[in-house]
Amino acid sequence: MKAKPQALAALPSARLSVSCILIEPMQIWFHCPRCDTALTGFFSDPRGQANVECQACGEEFDISPKANLIIV
Repeated sequence: MKAKPQALAALPSARLSVSCILIEPMQIWFHCPRCDTALTGFFSDPRGQANVECQACGEEFDISPKANLIIV
């Protein structure tokens, strides 16, 4: 380990932190609250979306912004 120059040694060291996390999902899905059909084709977090239409039964529903997110 290199010795720090005197001017730098007097400065408090700042703790580094991660500010961005990238997730590359393979598939995001959830089940229709009416017919329980698995709905796929989402490539971003669908929480908080309104007026989502089930491709199977045609029911329109909202996805709660507080829905549990499970990463498997």
